[in-house]
Amino acid sequence: MSDNQKELQLDEASSQFIFPFSLKHTNVMKIQQQLENSGYRFFHLDAKETENAYYGPGQSVSHDNMDQYFLPFIENLLFVHEPAKESLSRFSKSVQSPIRLLFGEDQRSYEAEVLSADIFICPFEIGMISIRTRFTQSPLKLSEVMDFQNQFRVLDPKLVEKKNLRVMTKNSSYDSIQDYIFKEVAPGIVPFIETGVNKSSYFGSLPYFVDERMYIVSTLVTRENHVTNEHLFRSGQVNGYDSKGNPFISAKNPEYIDHYAKTHTYSRWAPQTNYVISDHAFTCLTQQGEHVPIIKSEMFGQHYYNLLLHFFYKMVLLKLSYQYSLLYRRNKTNEIEQLIQTITEFSGKYHFKEISSRTEGQELAFLMNNVFHISTLYDEVKKTLDSLFRNQEKISAKRNNYLLFILTTYTVISGIYGMNLVIEDWKGKIDWRLMTQYSVFEYIAFGVAISGILMGIGLGAGAIFSLGRNFFNRKKR
Repeated sequence: MSDNQKELQLDEASSQFIFPFSLKHTNVMKIQQQLENSGYRFFHLDAKETENAYYGPGQSVSHDNMDQYFLPFIENLLFVHEPAKESLSRFSKSVQSPIRLLFGEDQRSYEAEVLSADIFICPFEIGMISIRTRFTQSPLKLSEVMDFQNQFRVLDPKLVEKKNLRVMTKNSSYDSIQDYIFKEVAPGIVPFIETGVNKSSYFGSLPYFVDERMYIVSTLVTRENHVTNEHLFRSGQVNGYDSKGNPFISAKNPEYIDHYAKTHTYSRWAPQTNYVISDHAFTCLTQQGEHVPIIKSEMFGQHYYNLLLHFFYKMVLLKLSYQYSLLYRRNKTNEIEQLIQTITEFSGKYHFKEISSRTEGQELAFLMNNVFHISTLYDEVKKTLDSLFRNQEKISAKRNNYLLFILTTYTVISGIYGMNLVIEDWKGKIDWRLMTQYSVFEYIAFGVAISGILMGIGLGAGAIFSLGRNFFNRKKR
């Protein structure tokens, strides 16, 4: 941080922490029942009584604005009337629990309130948890908020300097954010999380997920009017304090910082309001005024869903790329066919570049698409699909050639002398004692006939099994 850079004072700070995980193959209704037993409620736009239920004191979200923000085919994906495996089904719970976060050798502490939590059950066995928090201490500095976010987003600390973190609640204390979330905030989803082979982490089945840290969506309100590119950069990179307790910025080159702010900031309403989008955070940094309740409503509502949709796209595309890397080594026909169907389904039913009917929605979606590299990942998946098709054609052609060779061999042998040598012995009641009098060629003919019959039965059974497996996979999907 430059010497002449003034620390930015904040009046309000609210954050949402998003954590993706992998779901086990299970029925959505079964998950719904478990979540409802844990206090969660299915979210839909017709429930207008929930407009002010999850977002903090005096804050509400307009369901009508959310409904008008997205195009109709996106609404069918995001806002369904009942839980469905083909949509992003949301379950929400009001928590309203104060917490105290302690960490570092000097045991720095921050006080906040966990307002509510959302659990999204998404297609392709992907789930997401979103935790809403707001700072309860005031006044605030940008460095303090970034420091809190940078610590709270680490679910399972690996580094030594991160391991002395504690989350204090009214009745309990937790040594990691992961334990706090899955033991107190969202215990109902734990039985449905695919934890992987070692069962040690909720990231076990998401080996493509980066750094085991949650994504942050936050709204920061300030009375000051000197928001600079350094402030925007630190908001996007979640830069708080360094190990010595000084304000930290993870870049020194002013030109790099300016370029980053330009390419990662949506500045339509600057200098009053700026939106920063990065791989780590989606932050709205705005000045105090009458527009703040509307800004916060949008960040909890339509902008939140815009971000979630693109975050979902990124997770699915990374998952498909990872599955292809595994199949490339195993080369199993049924798994290749299933991956082809999955990619085709995602391309046809879920992936859309145009998602909003409003200009700001389209422009924010364009920026999110660029920052998350959605188009690049999608192009790679399309190349993967082409490669899978070519590989499948080669496997099918090779299998058909082998089958044609075998059938041709049987046909030639049988046509020349096969069945004609022993067929008379198989009429009526078979006298097996005649086999002791067979010549070598008659034994060959007998073997060809019996093996041909068994092969025909085997091919028929294999075809029936393949049809049944495909039907089961389609039904499961």
